[in-house]
Amino acid sequence: MPRIKPTVNNPYALSKKQILTIEEVKNQLARGEVPNLPAAHNKVYDTNGNGNELANQNFNRLNYRQALIEALREKKIIGENGKVEQRLAEGLDAIDNKDSPNYSVRLDYIKEINKITGVYSPQETLNRRLGVSIQLSGDELEQEILKLEEELRS
Repeated sequence: MPRIKPTVNNPYALSKKQILTIEEVKNQLARGEVPNLPAAHNKVYDTNGNGNELANQNFNRLNYRQALIEALREKKIIGENGKVEQRLAEGLDAIDNKDSPNYSVRLDYIKEINKITGVYSPQETLNRRLGVSIQLSGDELEQEILKLEEELRS
């Protein structure tokens, strides 16, 4: 299959079916439904009613996620003054039946905001292994260790 190149009309280089799934998500939102990627994939692709795997594959592609995020911004679901922002702000001001701050609900909303903003994202780590077999005297070994430690610091 030929690689799709970005264009003015297709800046995220999506296939026609990928574009249609995003359009279906927009339609779900317009109908007041919860966005459902597997259902959108079931409608567009021949999935025999199981669009979960295909939705997962597409969602793991950066260009697809970017296009989906843009669609959600257009529908004012996310972004500045979007529905998500409004609901999160309401949750941060949650009160209980006695008009006292409901700290447990507020904490849940803070956790959700942290997830959305990537505070809980896993850190990238670099692991390397080095196997060395050297026959050196004690002093030579100490010098080599110091050299390796210095290389690791720089």
